Amino acid sequence: MLQSAYPSGRADARWAVGDSTVVSLELLTVLGAGPLCWYLLYQLIKGDRARHYWLIVLSTAELYGGFMTFCPEWITGNQNLHTGNWLHFWVYLMFFNLIWVFIPLWIMYDSYGYIVHSLRDPAGYAAELTRTETVAKLKPRKSPTKKVQ
Repeated sequence: MLQSAYPSGRADARWAVGDSTVVSLELLTVLGAGPLCWYLLYQLIKGDRARHYWLIVLSTAELYGGFMTFCPEWITGNQNLHTGNWLHFWVYLMFFNLIWVFIPLWIMYDSYGYIVHSLRDPAGYAAELTRTETVAKLKPRKSPTKKVQ
């Protein structure tokens, strides 16, 4: 398992030695986030709009995991982060880890917008109707009037 983390180990020594915090977070990723990703793929294929909730859950977990990975290093003065090599610092450490910040934030923003819009639209945004079709569906139907003789 640690061989796949070798390039990361050059930028962050905790990956090369199997730091218990890093291993714990990766176990959570494999056992929790992995199956959730498969479930989200299933929801996406089925067109299930409930996926937006699970996207927010997964994105929040990703951001929290990243924070728990790097916050201890920031607090202790980056003892395990190797910042002397440009490739290891800017590519392996910064670029590849910032991807896991910006993508979850974008997914959360998108799903939040979908959920909020669906809650505010009385006809239900999930119906995916245009505004004119929605208004037409909201108009009450005229009931037939009986003529009294």
